[in-house]
Amino acid sequence: MQFEHDSIVSIINETRKHNTEKPWIEFKVNNSNPQEIGEYISALSNTAALYSQNYAFIIWGVNDESHEIGGTNFVPQKAKKGNQSLELWLST
Repeated sequence: MQFEHDSIVSIINETRKHNTEKPWIEFKVNNSNPQEIGEYISALSNTAALYSQNYAFIIWGVNDESHEIGGTNFVPQKAKKGNQSLELWLST
């Protein structure tokens, strides 16, 4: 699913309003570990289903304690696992 820019900004702003992370929302700053990202995706998607949520989110660039936007150095489109792009590796 492809989200529009305004929709992404709205999602980020809405998720940051919660006092704590929700089981289907995870904030990261610079985590680029492919194995951990894969585990988060699996756990978040399963948890979203348990909580009857249509989506789960990993949002980079937001501090998980303060929910302040701080930016990130992580660029998923440029990340690799071995010789594969991260996106391809995660999808397989």
